[in-house]
Amino acid sequence: RELGVINGGAGAIIVDGQRHDIGHRDALYIGKGAKELVFVSNEASRPAKFYYNCAPAHTAYPTKKVSPADVAPVTLGDNLTSNRRTINKYFVPDVLETCQLSMGLTELAPGNLWNTMPYP
Repeated sequence: RELGVINGGAGAIIVDGQRHDIGHRDALYIGKGAKELVFVSNEASRPAKFYYNCAPAHTAYPTKKVSPADVAPVTLGDNLTSNRRTINKYFVPDVLETCQLSMGLTELAPGNLWNTMPYP
């Protein structure tokens, strides 16, 4: 399997003994074959918030950190329909090679409520 993690706080992920520090909105791709994962918060009073997703994998790609500066943002929607948002594409072919895992982080613009078009 392959694993993607996007972090909502300061922390680290230790993959087979190698520490990867990841801050707020950083991400880590962990390829097929990793045996041991340890998730760490830097501060107990402000814990990391690891959002993760995994998928079957047929090829082993290397573990790689992706920062917000690396992502492919796309802004969609309209303030009139309350769905103005930016989709930050973290794990897509233009940013990172994976077997089939795709992940992103959607940010709603101020005053907007919907991640997609509201149903009529």
